[in-house]
Amino acid sequence: MPITIAVPKGRLLEPSLAALRSLGITVPEGLDSSGRELHQANGSVTVFLTRARDVPLYLRQGGAHLGVVGLDRLRESGCRATIHARLGFGRCRLVVASPEETGWPLPSPVRVGTGYPRLTRAHFAGSSTQVRIVPLSGSVEIAPRAGLCDAVVDIVETGSTLRANGLVIRETVLESEAVLAVSARATRIAAVRSLLMDLGEEVGPDACMA
Repeated sequence: MPITIAVPKGRLLEPSLAALRSLGITVPEGLDSSGRELHQANGSVTVFLTRARDVPLYLRQGGAHLGVVGLDRLRESGCRATIHARLGFGRCRLVVASPEETGWPLPSPVRVGTGYPRLTRAHFAGSSTQVRIVPLSGSVEIAPRAGLCDAVVDIVETGSTLRANGLVIRETVLESEAVLAVSARATRIAAVRSLLMDLGEEVGPDACMA
């Protein structure tokens, strides 16, 4: 049975493939985001493309032994995994932001709009601020102006979208980047362990995994 590696489609595809090649994994040429098939990289490795948000699901359910995934998505999923390598691209921050005029901190309870409920709860768990999660999957930055919430927890690269909507970054929840993750169950497979040894020294288990 070949080792399977899940790779995200979209803008992270090309840097993901380049990172795998730099680690010594032979990746077929000509892969693009429209592909829906499995690609045999060599006799022992198979690469397939999926949505970035689904990579942790494949790792959790055993559909992939390894996966290229943003650290933010991996930790939000709660998937038990080992981070074998930090890949140095897809860098961003998960931050708390609120309207500039409201000040910070806000009186509890604070309604927080986010697509990252798990990480948001964990971030505020050790503070005196009580939060009520408002689940959002898109256009998070407009939610305070629309009256849906008092603050947001969202991914930013430059912060320009937040500023354009009158929001100010108050706290950083997580510094994120793309990582090569190995599912917990896969580490028990001899072929996977052998591949990882060939790839070099690992970063190690992520202490924030559930």
